[in-house]
Amino acid sequence: MTTTKNESSVRGKRAAATADAGAKKTTKPSLEWVRTRRVAAFIFDYALFAIVGLTLVVLMTILFEDLTAVRIPAASMRSGSAADPMRAIHENTPYGLARYIALLLTLAATLAYVVRTLGGKMQATLGMRIMSLRLRRLDGKPIAPTYAAAHWLLFFALNALFTPLTLLAPLFLARKQTVHDRLLDTVMTRQD
Repeated sequence: MTTTKNESSVRGKRAAATADAGAKKTTKPSLEWVRTRRVAAFIFDYALFAIVGLTLVVLMTILFEDLTAVRIPAASMRSGSAADPMRAIHENTPYGLARYIALLLTLAATLAYVVRTLGGKMQATLGMRIMSLRLRRLDGKPIAPTYAAAHWLLFFALNALFTPLTLLAPLFLARKQTVHDRLLDTVMTRQD
């Protein structure tokens, strides 16, 4: 009788181990086509950023043009008079300033977008959601808004310092991670 109990307990443990192994296989995130989907999500998100940026440039230019209302005196418009280089600099300053302010506002908008979407409930930007992708931490914790901000900051810093060649890392790394993913212990996975 004791051998029957031992055999049944061993069978029960084996069945539980097999069930756990099956559950682990089904919950393992899929990395198939992640690179291609990630590129498509990147293009979609940056198209949104470009639209926001161009809109801000136009709005800021209109605003600065209205605020400064630079008028060229009729005397300087006479034919044969030499153009004053300082006048040209002064007349173009509002446009340059408008572009810089629009750039800063665009960066702030992209940071807010990434923090809100990547650090939110869905753990993915709009482009990632369309492509059925999700960014996950390797320790299993959800991505906090500050973590999403760090992800955004590292992405821009690495691309500014080392050129976009750092984006070639997914071709060589085991989990198809970019350099900033590797530094933050995150991985891009499929949701479907």
